[in-house]
Amino acid sequence: MLGGPPTAFVVTFDEQGYLDAHGVLHPLEFDPAPFDHGANGVSVSRAKWVVDFREDLSPQERGSLESYLRGLPAVTSVRPCNTRRVCK
Repeated sequence: MLGGPPTAFVVTFDEQGYLDAHGVLHPLEFDPAPFDHGANGVSVSRAKWVVDFREDLSPQERGSLESYLRGLPAVTSVRPCNTRRVCK
């Protein structure tokens, strides 16, 4: 994979759903990520988050974090990315 293995997930939300779920999502938008699951940072840009995770996460732990993120309200997609530049 160009640039190395994934180091973050890009989480995209439905815009209206994101606004509707503000009370649930807003407390999770702080850096460092309060939900942990191996996440060590969250960058928020409107209805998109870049969730950085520890480099030492096992594939199972990455899968657990991805499942957690997919389960958040109004999520339309979760995709891995391998650098902050690519993730934006």
